[in-house]
Amino acid sequence: MKLEVHLFSYLRDGRGKTVALDIEDGANITDVIKALGIGDDIVANALINECDCDFSATPKDGDSVSLFPLLAGG
Repeated sequence: MKLEVHLFSYLRDGRGKTVALDIEDGANITDVIKALGIGDDIVANALINECDCDFSATPKDGDSVSLFPLLAGG
């Protein structure tokens, strides 16, 4: 399946703002993160088509996935 993955903050480093990803059907958000070479321990939040989801959620062909990193500050 083909996904459009939007990356935010330092997740963009070396990857760009938007990545077109071709991944096997049935892959979940954790699989998407791994396919991009990102550690799942630095991703704080994920969205599928602008709706909050957990990492076990399974996007469908043509979906938009957004990944947000952990942020620090105060």
